[in-house]
Amino acid sequence: MQRPGDRESKSQQKITQTRVRADRDVIGHQEIHQLNVTQAATLPVDRAVNSAYLEHVRVLAPVQLEGREEELATLTRFCTSESTADSYLVWRADAWSGKSALLSWFVLHPPPGVHVVSFFVTSSLPHQNNRQSFVENVLEQLYDLVDEPPLANLTDAKRETHFRRLLTAVATKFHQRGEHFTLVVDGLDEDRGVDGSADAHSIAALLPDTGVRVVVASRAVHDLPTDVPPGHPLQSATIEALSPSPRAAVVREAMTRDLKRLLGGTNSHRDLLGFITASGGGLSSRDLAELTGTSVWQVEDQLRTADGRSFTRRPGFLPVYLMAHAELLILATEMLGPQLESYRQRLHTWADSYRLRHWPSDTPSYLLHGYVQTLVATDDRSKLLTYVTDPRRQNLMLTVTGHDDAALAEIETSQRLLLNDESIGLVTLTRLAVHRTSLYLRNNWVPTRLPSTWVEVGQVDRAKSLINVISDPLEQARALTWTAAVLHRDGEQRLAGALLDKAEKLTISINQFWGIGPLVELARRALRIQDHERVERVLGAIKHARNRAAACASLALSVYNDAKGDEAEQWYRKAEKELAENDNRCDVEGLAQIAAAAAALGHSARASVLVQCVFDDLPKSLSEEYLKAKVARAFADGGLFDVACRVSTSISDYGRRERNLLDVIRNIACSNIGKSEELARSMGDAALLHARLAVVAFEAASEGDRPRADRLLAEIEELQAGAQDDEWRTFSLVGNAVSYACLGDFERSEFFVNSHLLPLGEVDGVLSVAKALVRAGDLARASRFVELAEDAARATAVDIDGRRLLRWVGLLIDFAEFDRAEKLILSFSVGEVRSAGMAALAEGLIIAGELARAEEFLELIVDPRLQQRPRRELVRVLLAQGEDGRSVRIARNAVEAMHRAQLIISIAGSIREPSLLDEAIDIADGIEVRKSCLTVLVSALKVAAQLGDRTRTAALLKRVRGYATRTDQQPNEDLDYFLFRGLPERLRTLTEIVDIIERRSRDLVSTSFTDSYPAALLRKDKGISQSVVVARELVTSHWYENVGDLVSFEPEAFHAILSELDRIGDRSSLKMSAAGSG
Repeated sequence: MQRPGDRESKSQQKITQTRVRADRDVIGHQEIHQLNVTQAATLPVDRAVNSAYLEHVRVLAPVQLEGREEELATLTRFCTSESTADSYLVWRADAWSGKSALLSWFVLHPPPGVHVVSFFVTSSLPHQNNRQSFVENVLEQLYDLVDEPPLANLTDAKRETHFRRLLTAVATKFHQRGEHFTLVVDGLDEDRGVDGSADAHSIAALLPDTGVRVVVASRAVHDLPTDVPPGHPLQSATIEALSPSPRAAVVREAMTRDLKRLLGGTNSHRDLLGFITASGGGLSSRDLAELTGTSVWQVEDQLRTADGRSFTRRPGFLPVYLMAHAELLILATEMLGPQLESYRQRLHTWADSYRLRHWPSDTPSYLLHGYVQTLVATDDRSKLLTYVTDPRRQNLMLTVTGHDDAALAEIETSQRLLLNDESIGLVTLTRLAVHRTSLYLRNNWVPTRLPSTWVEVGQVDRAKSLINVISDPLEQARALTWTAAVLHRDGEQRLAGALLDKAEKLTISINQFWGIGPLVELARRALRIQDHERVERVLGAIKHARNRAAACASLALSVYNDAKGDEAEQWYRKAEKELAENDNRCDVEGLAQIAAAAAALGHSARASVLVQCVFDDLPKSLSEEYLKAKVARAFADGGLFDVACRVSTSISDYGRRERNLLDVIRNIACSNIGKSEELARSMGDAALLHARLAVVAFEAASEGDRPRADRLLAEIEELQAGAQDDEWRTFSLVGNAVSYACLGDFERSEFFVNSHLLPLGEVDGVLSVAKALVRAGDLARASRFVELAEDAARATAVDIDGRRLLRWVGLLIDFAEFDRAEKLILSFSVGEVRSAGMAALAEGLIIAGELARAEEFLELIVDPRLQQRPRRELVRVLLAQGEDGRSVRIARNAVEAMHRAQLIISIAGSIREPSLLDEAIDIADGIEVRKSCLTVLVSALKVAAQLGDRTRTAALLKRVRGYATRTDQQPNEDLDYFLFRGLPERLRTLTEIVDIIERRSRDLVSTSFTDSYPAALLRKDKGISQSVVVARELVTSHWYENVGDLVSFEPEAFHAILSELDRIGDRSSLKMSAAGSG
């Protein structure tokens, strides 16, 4: 049972050190902070920016800035003066004036109290020259300031909205603290995102209108992009002219000479220049060695010499090389002339060698991130389409980065580039659209705790298959770790070890992005199963002694709570040793961890000293609120309840304070349930008493304290009745369900699951109930709940509305792709939609002459209304083929009585079998709705007359006429009365009966429907060709949204869709991809 606010969100979790007891983690929790606008106002912002982007800035910055004292003073005044709080400072200068040197130096050396995030637009560098790159890189720095993980897989629009809000929130927070915040953007003139297409937008247009200080720099002659709106501060900002730096001129001359020497040097020198120029930058020394046929050592040696001053080395896992200045790339391009094309061709051949090998794991990073930008820059559209729609390359990019952002960005860039090119055509845009939709809906629905819960109920293979489809590496590592723990407990040591091996590899690979949290969690799990070698390896991956000290303290608490005092003491000693080796320096969270371990193990004096150190350091941090929450939980873990309460109650943020009180109450309840109840009643918001008592009730139920648990649960349910319908109420509802399961009251637990948790989509809550049921011995019910939780998770995942896919189903059927249509229809979760698809498929099969298969699908249609038309059509075809008996059988299988009777009447007329009319009349007698009954009788009357059966006709006429004399009839309003109005009182000729009924039927259709029929079914946009309209829809929406119009206009698009779906294969996130034959 997670606390409110602790929703499990992919790639957005931080590990907290919770009190873990054997078999006591049924409603365990994690501290998870999903960044949103509300939280941004209270997030910690005491950190300096320490993101990977600063490494890029360090490459740009000079070793020493000379002669810029006046400009630095101007920047300092601008960034610290109250009068410039919402202003822009704009520098303009010619190339080689030293703009980037000045601003990069300032970013790395800001004045005291000034916090800076920056972006240096570099036209020649992929992922550094457009609006999307700007947003991604600045967001990374903002996340680092607030110490939060990024939100993954946001669309461009949502990412930009999130960027604006977070930027303003961080600036506001610094201002409230009496400090300053500045956004620096250099090189607006090098923005390559504005490519002339309708959907392209500039970096300048995204810069904030108000609320943030902004410093920008660009060339002296640079017009603002046309998408910068009137009234934007850039339109009226004062422009400062930046005088050229003498040092910059000297550097320019030296670099130009270097280029000339390289061009006239050896073949290897010329090759290095050619490939770096052709690639636009981004090749590593290994890449250059492969391309030039030399060694890595030789490449690096040549680029370190004086002739290599024209290049800069961008740091990273594999450092890459690019031109040291944008002007140098232009100059090198001119100098190489026609030779440049041969280098491009060799670059393409090299790229194709990896593509033809299906993108092995050692594929160069450039081919995943920079090559496509080169194809865009050189307008090589054929190769561009080949690479961005390669599913294997997309999958490798996901493996390397952990998300699909880069692959989506490439496709969206390609769409914008190709949209207005009529020579490209709709088929190409369709192929791109299929891949974009597939990536957006890639499988990421599996809750992290689901696989381990399946193991709890004995479904190991199912658990393993679910783990394999978790795309996020952090979440997959967690799922592997938790599943391995359950397997080990159940005696499956070998399989548990294999899963932990994979988890260890994943966790260490993402350590640079997520800090020590995942490593500590893995170590704790490994320690609980006595896998000491793994624990030591994981701790070895933690670089800093202060972090290792905190990790060892966490391990000490973990084994102490498992009643292993001696082993806990050993880990505590290791924590103290690591702390001492770091000169007793540690952050407050780490100190709190060590203090908690000391207190738990009885080292009271040492704990007191460390607690005082925490309190001494805590107020000095600008992220006080955030750290207080972590510190309070650490103290609670070690049994320092009074101190934990003191810290928790000092937290000003409402939600964070109340969540920490839950932690304290939970830990106290483990040792003193009476005190925990007293604390729950005396602390916190009275409106959230039901949530705090839920924690106590669970502990009472777990310990078998039935009287207390029953009393508390009754009170909680009374409080819930008047509580707000929010996350806190959901938390206590989960507590009810889990507690009742622990008490053995399975029916009551199931009531809460079915009535509250499942309707709320509370998947983790249902899984917690399932775990409790396993431990209470009701394995069957637990298995059912896990199944329900999985179904709920699938239903709430990003998915395609089946109704929207019915258009695609219709096209598959029109093109006789029946197998594909069947697989797609069976994937629909909504019964009505599945029935509609089955009905369309049955009709298509009838038209194709596959009558037996059509009959099979007809019986699968659960909605009786949707059975009618295909059943009528199947009966009609069978009658035409002389299969009278089979047609009668199919008619009798109709679910709806009225429909069944009408079909039998139709068959009676076709095969001239009056006895079938009696069967239909008997059915009519059982129809309770009078109007429906009358409709059947009128139909039978007409057929009886057509068959010349005067006796039956007379009897039916008398019965129908009886309705006309009913006192409750409303002749002017009753539609069915319209059908028999004018029928004679006495039977004269049978022809008269038939004519009257047919005439009234024609009149009914004329008056009821003709006037309301739409004049046109297809939308037409005035002044815009239909092909342009369809093309724009392919770029702005999912391809299946308007697939009917698309295929009507361009039939070949249908085959393109099938081809791309087959290439993509079974990406189960996109249910429709199951329609592929593969």
